[in-house]
Formats: sequence, C-alpha cells, structure tokens
Amino acid sequence: MQISLSKFSMFLAGLVSLGCIVGVGYLLFTIFFTGPVADQAPVLTLANVRDFGPKLQKASAILVDPTSKIALNKNKDLQFLISPLFLSFTENPVQIELSKSRGRPDPFVPYVAP
Repeated sequence: MQISLSKFSMFLAGLVSLGCIVGVGYLLFTIFFTGPVADQAPVLTLANVRDFGPKLQKASAILVDPTSKIALNKNKDLQFLISPLFLSFTENPVQIELSKSRGRPDPFVPYVAP
C-alpha cells in the first residue's frame, strides 16, 4: 500500500482547517451566547428586629413608622457639641495673598529659549 504524499498533505491541511473552524466557532459561541454572568448581590428581604440591640430596635422602629420622631436628650445625646474636638472644627479661613509674578507677561508670544 502506497500513500501519496500530496493526498496526505491535503488530508492534514483539511484536518487542521476543520479544527481551526471548529475552534473559532466555539470561541465565538462562548463570547456571544454565554457571556459574563451578572453577580447576584445578597438581598435582605426580611430581618427579625429582635435580633438587634435596643438602640437598633428603636432606630428600625423609627425608620418603619413615618409618624414617629427622634427625640434627642440634650444632656446625653448632644454632649459632643461642647467637646473640644467638635469645637476645634471651626471655619477659620486663612487669607493667602496673591503673588505679584503671574507667569509670562504675554503668554501668546512664542517662547524662545536663551
């Protein structure tokens, strides 16, 4: 049995081209039809208020009920207003004088290096 070299090379070329076509087809299929999957963000649909502490229970009750109001205790809740840290955050702008030199006298004149 004799194998023709030209027929064998034609067979290999056909096999390689068929493999390339199948590979490109698979690549295009995965790009256009499967695409990236959107990440599913966790969603809190129901929370048991009893799991939270008393302050969070009060805050959640205020958020749920639109008629309730927040009552601040001036002796306890607003003490930070007289703290030294809060008082240090004052608006005290510093005036910065403009310098007399403001670049070249005529910026449209071409610059020539000395």
